[in-house]
Amino acid sequence: MLPDADEAASVRRYCIVNIWRSIKGPVLDTPLAVCDARSVMARDLVNAEVRYPRRTGEIYLATHSPSHRWSYFSAMDRHEALVFKQYDSQLSGVSRYTPHAAFDHPDAPADAPLRESIEARCLVVFE
Repeated sequence: MLPDADEAASVRRYCIVNIWRSIKGPVLDTPLAVCDARSVMARDLVNAEVRYPRRTGEIYLATHSPSHRWSYFSAMDRHEALVFKQYDSQLSGVSRYTPHAAFDHPDAPADAPLRESIEARCLVVFE
């Protein structure tokens, strides 16, 4: 993400912050769920490549663990946003991983509109 190699090499700590929200009405059909970072261990994650036209990135996929604690916010609407730290490079003393995913809500009305949402991921570099 940092094209200057010297600048990238000087980064000691960074995190990724995610901002997610609905762009059309309340989300009823497939809301976003987030896993409590305190319930996620590094061994619960598997590396995966993400290929873009000009670069290859990396993400983590979560494996199932009975210790994971998931939450979601019911019927989030356009005026609400969920902000969470998705990843932190610091090895100890902070929450590091926050898996998130949409899920089929079993109580969604049969005629619920399809979810329309947007997210922004922000790279935060600590000096």
